[in-house]
Amino acid sequence: MASCCHEVRRDTLLGSYWFRHLRKDLLTGYRRTLLAGGQEALVATPEKALLDLLYLEPDADTEEYLNELRLQHMEALDLGELRHLAEQFGKPKLLRAAERVARLAEQRFGPSASGTGLTPCFRGTSLRRSGKTSRRPGTPAHRPGYLQ
Repeated sequence: MASCCHEVRRDTLLGSYWFRHLRKDLLTGYRRTLLAGGQEALVATPEKALLDLLYLEPDADTEEYLNELRLQHMEALDLGELRHLAEQFGKPKLLRAAERVARLAEQRFGPSASGTGLTPCFRGTSLRRSGKTSRRPGTPAHRPGYLQ
């Protein structure tokens, strides 16, 4: 989990959770999700969850690291949003990672998936074959390697 506080570990009955520091200006890219009992939570979009992981892990922009993640359901990624968020982070590492994720998508779905790489024309588009960019509420996007 990301927070604006320094790294903290919390042990609960459900497991151990690490809260890791992100700059306050990077606490965007979440959507409100309705939970049981009428409660709501802010859940990271798949693009935000992936970039948070890559931001917090050393050398996470390498092809080897990205391949080891074995990303699933990449067709759910909005490559334009991934690039937009990477630009917002302002870290060259994340821009490189976004480009490499686009290349992985191209390898899996063909050249039409990412064109010549992530460019502004991708903003607001996704790899979904149906052309829809919406995702189901409650998607567990906070789990690395699980994008749906």
